[in-house]
Amino acid sequence: MLFFYLYILKRIVIMCFSVILQVMRQRDFLKAQIEQFAKVLARIVSDFLRLKSSGNLSYHITTTNQKIKTQLDIDIDEILVFDEKALKDYLEIKKTAPELLEILSDYLTEIGRLKLTDNPADAERYLKKSVFLLSVADDFSKAVSLKRIYQKEIIEYLLQTLK
Repeated sequence: MLFFYLYILKRIVIMCFSVILQVMRQRDFLKAQIEQFAKVLARIVSDFLRLKSSGNLSYHITTTNQKIKTQLDIDIDEILVFDEKALKDYLEIKKTAPELLEILSDYLTEIGRLKLTDNPADAERYLKKSVFLLSVADDFSKAVSLKRIYQKEIIEYLLQTLK
């Protein structure tokens, strides 16, 4: 009888290790996917930053938004029109990683900066969404980041210049 219990215990331990190994593989796969998305988004935003000084800002924003939508399935236009609750739900459904939210926030902040003088209302809309994305990144990561706090302060300063 003791051998039977030992056999059952052994099988349970083996099953537990198998489940743990499977979860670890899934976590590693998701981590690799997030890193890949972050690289693609960073490259797209980098291209935008390089092109912004070449004129026709509206065209470059539209083109960059389209690249983000087609390559990452993230619609910047939807992000801009959603209220905070709907946006948070949208980002949760998309399982958007905090790292991606930070890069998206950087992109929206840069657009907001560029629109400060020409279109203050539009600049404010971009900057407010940027701050909100950083707040959502805090919520999703369940951690406070000094980098995000600093970025929020910079954006809040930019928003104050509009008033």
